Amino acid sequence: MELSLIPIRIKAKMRSSVVRISPRLGIISSPSRNRELNSFLLIYDIKTLGWTTSAEINPFKGFHLHALFTYQKPTYNNYFIKSPFEGVPDLNANGNIVKEIPQVLAEIDPSYNIIPDLRVWLSFRYFGKTYANLTNALYFNGHWETFGGVNWKVNKHLSLGATVVNFLNQKGASGTINGAELLSKEEAGKFKDHYMSGNYLRQLTLEFSASLSF
Repeated sequence: MELSLIPIRIKAKMRSSVVRISPRLGIISSPSRNRELNSFLLIYDIKTLGWTTSAEINPFKGFHLHALFTYQKPTYNNYFIKSPFEGVPDLNANGNIVKEIPQVLAEIDPSYNIIPDLRVWLSFRYFGKTYANLTNALYFNGHWETFGGVNWKVNKHLSLGATVVNFLNQKGASGTINGAELLSKEEAGKFKDHYMSGNYLRQLTLEFSASLSF
């Protein structure tokens, strides 16, 4: 019986920080049909506590696997807004999760060199539940983003590549929702099943590339 060791490098780190956000001019819109706007100066903090673990694995010649997992909890601190609109409550975002930042992130990136100059690879990236407004009343579900491709160095002058974007044809969105900053959780239902502009995952796409070097 022959035993062999698989080289694995694992890194783990814990991070905790408080970030001071410089003064910024914000624009708050009223969640009413009148769409009133009001500008204000706001200074606030963001504090976070998180854990990141990454691994580099080479189980056999030519194959490499990179994996990463992150859990974080970024929250607002000293974030209070006196409502400038009649009938709209004040906003106290202290302790709320920072919008547009997922708490869970994951990456899985396997690759294999068929020959030294020909490499195939896949990339899976997971973005967890992401809040879309300050009150955490609206959120986007977690989603996967997937990529795959082939890279071939034909010779010292020519390199060719092919990439498939979103090969699992996943659907997802990210960002914020205009006019929803002061929206309460009780009012969030008005956005259900409504179409709106935003940032969405690219559909299944095939890309080719070629590069020349002299």
